[in-house]
Amino acid sequence: QNKTICRMADSSLATPPKAAASSVSLTPRSLSKIKADLTVTFDDGSVVEAHALILALASPVFSSMLATEDGELRSTIQLPNKSADEFRIFMQALLPASMRFSTLKDESTYTTLCQWADEYEVEALRTLCEDHLIKDVPVDESSLNHALMYRLTRRQAQCIEVMRQDLTKYIGVLVALAQPATQEQLSDLWPEICDAARVGQYAMPPVEQVRVMWPFVASAVQKATPIDQLQADVTKTIVETANSWTSSIYDGFWSQANVLQTRVATYLQ
Repeated sequence: QNKTICRMADSSLATPPKAAASSVSLTPRSLSKIKADLTVTFDDGSVVEAHALILALASPVFSSMLATEDGELRSTIQLPNKSADEFRIFMQALLPASMRFSTLKDESTYTTLCQWADEYEVEALRTLCEDHLIKDVPVDESSLNHALMYRLTRRQAQCIEVMRQDLTKYIGVLVALAQPATQEQLSDLWPEICDAARVGQYAMPPVEQVRVMWPFVASAVQKATPIDQLQADVTKTIVETANSWTSSIYDGFWSQANVLQTRVATYLQ
């Protein structure tokens, strides 16, 4: 299928002998003269004319959608649950750099493009958006979830590095790392979380257990105190919870969690 599209690209982009001598650059005006060969329809009845070859070459997902059994490209497709305006932005972002930068002018545009780049597997566009986020957008509470959602691995690393400098502020957000795909990153951060919670060092439980425990881990970090008794209580409860995980997981955990809540509440009174 990819070979077919490449052959079609060679055919479509071949320069006639007479035109070879004149160097004609691709500009918005010259591109507008190339007849659109694809009609894209949307749920609200909107219709956008596009260039099938550009989409097929940029995205393996669109390549599969557009290819027919006889090796041609479809002339009509529908994009359910998509916005025509967002599609226009996406198409603009696929153009050469000199033509697209005027389109990439605000954060909402980059958010839209991250979603489209991820869903339609346009790696060059994903890289473009990630470079911008890393360079120009400060990390805040929403940044890590955004990076995880759209698989922006370099942005993820940047978020973790910033957040580990202020665990009290970001501990609630870092629960997003408690999943199989990012357990290595959480494991690397775990000793610092234990220190911030003043519970001493112990091995990180499986991520499924960590996620359930997280409200209490976060509370310990945010309300950390040097008072020996409270520190001992928190340490004992969390360690016992991690070590005694059995088939009666929820009954045991919630029983110990209630004990911890009671002790913390008593202390705070």
